Amino acid sequence: VEFAELESSLASEAKEASSSGGKSGWAALAEPRFRKLLALVVSLQALQQLSGINAVVYYTPQTLKAVGVPMLFQRFGFGDNSASLLATMLAYVPKIPSLLLTM
Repeated sequence: VEFAELESSLASEAKEASSSGGKSGWAALAEPRFRKLLALVVSLQALQQLSGINAVVYYTPQTLKAVGVPMLFQRFGFGDNSASLLATMLAYVPKIPSLLLTM
């Protein structure tokens, strides 16, 4: 039932786009009105990747292990590696609500 609704919706959108002379799909990104927006979006994504945040996320367990965070979890029976991974997960838990708010 949902699939049929999606197909009919796509068909009506394609019909509207062809009747109005507008492009649809990937071809629409080449239109002049979207060029500035596309350049902005691509630039922001490139800057995010070049900022090095992936390296920070990747090395968080090693950093927490080096500063002694595993000592906090030793009384619960966690080893150094397990404790640093647990601390990393706990540090990233506040990101989940903020991600949900952006959707």
